[in-house]
Amino acid sequence: MKGKCGKILLATCIMATFACNKTVVDDLPTSYPADGNGVQSQNRKVLYLILDGAEGKQIDTLAPQNISALLKTSVYSWIGMSGANNKDTVLPGAWASMMTGYNSDLTKVQTGFDTANLKDYPSLMTRLRDVAPDIRTVGYSSSKLFDQYLLTDASAKLLTEGDDAAVAANVISSLEKDSAGLIVGQFHSIAEAGDQYGYRYNIPEYAKAVSTVDGYIGEIVQALKARPNYANENWLLVIASNENGVVDKNNNGDSTSAYNDTRRNSFVIFNNPRFVTENIGRDGTPSTKGLSAYNDSTVLLTGTGSSGVSIKVPDDKRVYDLKNGDSATIEFKFKYLKSGVTGTEYFMNIVGMATGFYSNGNAWSFWRSGNGFIFYISDNTGKYYNIGYSSQVNDNNWHTLAASIAWPKGTNKAHINLYLDGLIEVSDKTVELNADLTSGKPLVIGHMPQGTSVGNYTDFYVSDFRYWKTLLPYSIITQYDCKNEIPTSSPYYPYLAADYRINDGNGSTVIKDNSVNHQDGEVVDPSGIAQWYTFNEVSNNVCPAPDQNFYKATPNGLDIPMQIYQWLGVIINPSWNLEGQYWSNGYSDVQVPDNY
Repeated sequence: MKGKCGKILLATCIMATFACNKTVVDDLPTSYPADGNGVQSQNRKVLYLILDGAEGKQIDTLAPQNISALLKTSVYSWIGMSGANNKDTVLPGAWASMMTGYNSDLTKVQTGFDTANLKDYPSLMTRLRDVAPDIRTVGYSSSKLFDQYLLTDASAKLLTEGDDAAVAANVISSLEKDSAGLIVGQFHSIAEAGDQYGYRYNIPEYAKAVSTVDGYIGEIVQALKARPNYANENWLLVIASNENGVVDKNNNGDSTSAYNDTRRNSFVIFNNPRFVTENIGRDGTPSTKGLSAYNDSTVLLTGTGSSGVSIKVPDDKRVYDLKNGDSATIEFKFKYLKSGVTGTEYFMNIVGMATGFYSNGNAWSFWRSGNGFIFYISDNTGKYYNIGYSSQVNDNNWHTLAASIAWPKGTNKAHINLYLDGLIEVSDKTVELNADLTSGKPLVIGHMPQGTSVGNYTDFYVSDFRYWKTLLPYSIITQYDCKNEIPTSSPYYPYLAADYRINDGNGSTVIKDNSVNHQDGEVVDPSGIAQWYTFNEVSNNVCPAPDQNFYKATPNGLDIPMQIYQWLGVIINPSWNLEGQYWSNGYSDVQVPDNY
């Protein structure tokens, strides 16, 4: 979703002033044809309304009338975050991010402004005063600290402490009489209701506060459109929220995601009458795939014959026994290296317990077969199955393999599904097992000599091996396949019988089992060739716990100053090092209906 761009409307659209997480030039035309309402670029103006405490998903659920009416011509998101880190869960820090374009690590604004560095990281009002003094700026606020520190250098400002109605009246008055290029209005009553009663859509006092402020927004938008020269002006309307106090975990997503921290769940709306609607992150909590770095370590599983490196886990607790009536789900990440393997090697152990590759294995295993893989399962009566994947993977990227096994009690038919990167590769493969798999052999991750007829070369990484003593539903497999940790809050966590992150670090010989069984593994390295690999990679197949940059997956308050500078035609000096990013959408020149 990062830098997501809307479709360009053929013949009638040009790109909006927002660009996608990259430096762009101001490429809006300076004039429009007659059917574009005659808007001139030099008449660009911004109305910026800040709604403290308006938690994004709660507002989305409440769907207030006037805010909702704007969405048909808006770039927006209900699942933004107030800032880059947990320090932005306090209101002054969130305000500062929204008004400066820098997070609190730089502005030093957290619970207050005592340590603020607004000289090096100035607010919109200060920056515009210095670089574009011809742009008149005005600000109206209901919070004293906001007025005192973030509106300091506005052309005009007015504090009406604790009175959102007065803020709205002042914004309307300014729209009726003022020529300002930037008007800021800060509202605080929603946060007051949330602090007192709770930040939930179904709390009457909170819902009423949202409705009241939405009424103010309706009156403000009406005043905006009533401006005598509105048809010749080009307004960007920004409505955004920030932190929400301490609330319960009611957002989608697991507890490892910063998007589940409702204190930080904000919304951002960028509106212009000619924008093509785009809801960024509409499907809920965004995945960290391709966004957050997979930053960890693991051991290189390499070698030939008896000199290979592996991890051996004695199964004293018989975790890996599979009996009639049992179910199991196996999952792990792996990365084939391009070097060293010709593609003709086969039956090389990746993860498993089988020492033979035909009958009487009495175990299960994942084996490498050239650039693909096989899932092997066998009882001790001569029944064995090599179930091949169709995919071939040798791309030096991380992937996830998984298998689910369901063996209904009283039958000899077990049902197997195989997965690659969360997608089904083999569906409901039925195998016949005439005896329990109870060999008690150790689990081996990595190299396992298997005889002269079997290719002996291994060269790959494995991480995040997990074994559940239950059948995980498909929806849960697809949720967990890319994650590098399982939250303890998961309803399936009690079934997690083995959990090896394999990130114990350089020189480690013990591989910790993070499950309740604590069957630690041992690095087997008879030739002393084991090497630990530290990596920091962004992968489309891995969704690790989010890092501080994960907030960039959706529009956020930190992005707003950059959008405003761009809209007003202010050249952004690279030396400013703004931390926000651009977002884009189709920008159409079609005639706006008279009743808009």
